[in-house]
Amino acid sequence: MSSEVEQLADEIATVFRSTDVSDSSSGNLERAAQSFINSKLQGMAEADYEHKQQLLITTVDASLNSQVATAMSTAIAAEIVATVSEDEAMGVEHRKKILRHFLNRVQQRSMVYEEIIITARRVIAKDLASEGRWEEAAQELREIRLDQLHMQVNNNTKFDVYLDIIKYYAMAGNQDQAVLALNRAASVVQTILDVRRIIEYR
Repeated sequence: MSSEVEQLADEIATVFRSTDVSDSSSGNLERAAQSFINSKLQGMAEADYEHKQQLLITTVDASLNSQVATAMSTAIAAEIVATVSEDEAMGVEHRKKILRHFLNRVQQRSMVYEEIIITARRVIAKDLASEGRWEEAAQELREIRLDQLHMQVNNNTKFDVYLDIIKYYAMAGNQDQAVLALNRAASVVQTILDVRRIIEYR
């Protein structure tokens, strides 16, 4: 492991030790993660996405270091995913490289990062769809495997994912897979209160 990763891991661990996490609902951990990521990106040229990409990839590696507590690791990972997904000026390839690196690194610990993995895959799928790569976008969302997750996923999120899978497969001309996703959406549609989304489904 590089000295830069070790140094970042030590900094993250220090932030965690100095953060009051006794009340998980206080948002202290999330704010600490956001502040840490912002401090690393501060002063970086707005369009220097190569450097930003490398920094965030290194930070992913650092957050997964054994000296970083799981709670802080997940908070840092969530902030990285949020940062790249909200940066509209960041190129699709830069964003995908960062998110793919995260997904590859957490494969063996996916249970801990399930919520963040869902977000990351939805961002990648959206980017793929923006390039007209409809089949790949749908397959990306299918990798979430909503019925096999350990965490409880609310039905609104499930429904949104199924709707996107339906749309992407339909755009790809793969009607068989679109119908399969349509059937899965049917299992949760009765719990959806948003009329607009129900109309989109029907």
